Amino acid sequence: MSLRLMLAGAMVLLISACGSARQVKRDARGGTISLHGERHESTKEAREMMLEHCRGPYQIIEEGPAGSSNGQWRLRYRCGQAPREIADPEDQTAPSPDDGYPQVPVFDAGVADAAQPPSTQE
Repeated sequence: MSLRLMLAGAMVLLISACGSARQVKRDARGGTISLHGERHESTKEAREMMLEHCRGPYQIIEEGPAGSSNGQWRLRYRCGQAPREIADPEDQTAPSPDDGYPQVPVFDAGVADAAQPPSTQE
C-alpha cells in the first residue's frame, strides 16, 4: 500500500469524525441549521450559531433528518424564550375579596331582569 493511499484514508477518517453546522435559512425570528458529520460536535456548533443569531435565548422547535439518506440532520429554531405553559383552569382558584378585589354580585343570565341588580328596598 502506498503512503499516499494511507494518508488519504486517514484524512477521510478524520473528516468523518468531525462535525459541522451550516446555516440554511435565517430571518429575524429564527432559522434552520443543517448538521453534518459527528452529531455532538455539529450540534455544539449549531447551538453557538443560534445563540449568536438570537443574541440570547432560543428554542429548538423541530429536529430531524434532512430528508436524504446521507446522514444530514436539520434543526429549526425560534429566537426568544419558550412560551410558558398555560395553567390548568381547574387548578386555579378565583381571587377572594380578602385578596383586595371588590366583591361583585353575579347575576343569573336566565332571568329576564338579569341586567338589573337586585332591589335593596323592602
